[in-house]
Amino acid sequence: MPVMQESQTFKCVPASREHYKDKKKTARTARDERKRKEREESDAEDNGRAKGDKIPVLDFGELLAEDFLEVIAELEVPYNICARVSVTAISPKSQAVEQRKRADRLAQAIGETQYMHWNHEKWYKRKRSDEEVHSYSCAQSASREQKAKVPRGEKSRASRRMERSECGGWLHITADAKSDVMTVCMKHGEQHKPYKDIGLPGKWKKLVRKYASALTPGKVTSLLISAEGDVLTIPGFQIWREIVRRATQGRKATEPGTAVPFRQKSIYYYWQVVTREEWRRGSKAFDSARAFIEEKGDKHNIKLLDVPAEPGTEALAFYVTDFVEGWAANAQEIAMDSTCGP
Repeated sequence: MPVMQESQTFKCVPASREHYKDKKKTARTARDERKRKEREESDAEDNGRAKGDKIPVLDFGELLAEDFLEVIAELEVPYNICARVSVTAISPKSQAVEQRKRADRLAQAIGETQYMHWNHEKWYKRKRSDEEVHSYSCAQSASREQKAKVPRGEKSRASRRMERSECGGWLHITADAKSDVMTVCMKHGEQHKPYKDIGLPGKWKKLVRKYASALTPGKVTSLLISAEGDVLTIPGFQIWREIVRRATQGRKATEPGTAVPFRQKSIYYYWQVVTREEWRRGSKAFDSARAFIEEKGDKHNIKLLDVPAEPGTEALAFYVTDFVEGWAANAQEIAMDSTCGP
């Protein structure tokens, strides 16, 4: 005989005002804590003095770029300095040039002088002026090293990593489009080995750029090359293999003294940089895709379709003309695929 259960009535009670106040307070506390950590990490506002830094700031006043580079070439570690540098000879003021590029030029000159390399980390624009503050970290700083995606072990990836130290190196450059004087604040707490560029050398970049439009780095093909009137065929041509062959002068890479100082991943990365130049037309991928089809659609047999966008969205539709024309006589209907993105 089934047992009858007594029905229960549940009453929905709205949350009290105190409950919402506590939630807002928790969110506000977390936000304030995050901002506090960001302020401690960046010493752009306190004359180059980072968290835990006990080195007094040495102000060199205003110097010409040439004189400033001579001064920093003789600095002894540790140091924490500030200076107002006239960069007319290195990166003159210009409304047409982004302040990031101007700051990058000065950061590169500083790095070459000190046998270091500075990585751009972040920037912000001051509210009461047009000044931009760009922050760079020392490329050999252990605190800024990115974690490896694959744990190191017996089958770890063949990658090269530079030696790092707890130098805590930071460089802050304040640039103004209306002035040739930049404020430079720089600190470095520990001496380490000179920076060695393990990137792809320029001559191999030229080779990748030469064949990027016709080949992928790993594609093996029989390529007919016409260079300065000479025509020759390279069977089994592959960008990566060709670079290894030239770098090792035809010897095996495993032989002593023939190690290639870069990896295949560097070739793939630079190939992506080169091919991106063909289609990228702006910072937004959507605008770049539309502009590319409008400019070079006929060359690549691509045409835009007039598909109205739904409210709050953007729509870009296209089809491959030669493919459609080739299958039109044998197809009864065509399905359209779509991809949505943020």
